[in-house]
Amino acid sequence: MITEVERCKKDLIRALLCSREYERFEQAKQKIRGQDEKRVMIDEFRRKCYLMQNSFSPIEILDQMEDQFQARLELRRDRDVADYLDSELDVCRMLQRICIDVIMSIDLEIDGFEDSIEI
Repeated sequence: MITEVERCKKDLIRALLCSREYERFEQAKQKIRGQDEKRVMIDEFRRKCYLMQNSFSPIEILDQMEDQFQARLELRRDRDVADYLDSELDVCRMLQRICIDVIMSIDLEIDGFEDSIEI
């Protein structure tokens, strides 16, 4: 038996896959498909961004940010790569907003430590 929450989750997934943001991301992925050099550059940039956000101390982040800023400027010179990164960011932000809205609508009684939670 499928629950109401499960049905709504499936509807949400369908809506996400039909969204303008996701369709744009899919188009951007198609443009770079088969272009291995671009794919490697994008993946390396994304890997470094992830590590910077999750692994470094605040002081190390400042150093890394300058390097990533320069790398981003270089990558954005290629229109296909720029479209990919922009559309990926739009999808990620859409997912973040959904997650935040869901989390904020449910009272988990975390007032005593909510300042420690990173979203």
